[in-house]
Amino acid sequence: TYADLQAIGFKKSKEYDVEGLTGADSAYYGFWGLDPYDRKDYELRFFPSHSDAVELGTPLANERIGEDARLDQETAGWPVGLRDARRCTGSKAYSGPQNCKTPKYWDYSIYANMILICSGTDRSTAQIRCNDLLIALEPQADAT
Repeated sequence: TYADLQAIGFKKSKEYDVEGLTGADSAYYGFWGLDPYDRKDYELRFFPSHSDAVELGTPLANERIGEDARLDQETAGWPVGLRDARRCTGSKAYSGPQNCKTPKYWDYSIYANMILICSGTDRSTAQIRCNDLLIALEPQADAT
């Protein structure tokens, strides 16, 4: 649940309108990290069940990730949060051009009824970030 994420320090930046996000109950943009001074961006999508997350959520999650991500209003199946799903690259100088259509998210994981979409500069970095957050969510084993 979202409360479980809050308990491990996830910070919500935005709650998205899920109209058009087939089957979803809620969706959020926020950040989390093992190091509180180096937090990374995530998009969370919650569904009524794990099977709904897999069956209904996978197609639109695939649109949000990788070099083939659909980051334009005209091509995205669910255009909400597109600005948050982009990363700007190129010159940051005042007069230099920037490309702000580079994907921020490179992979996702489905955990219970949640699709966790993870940022990175490539798939392996995004997978590590997904795994770090999911490990933090796992209940800790009793040490006795």
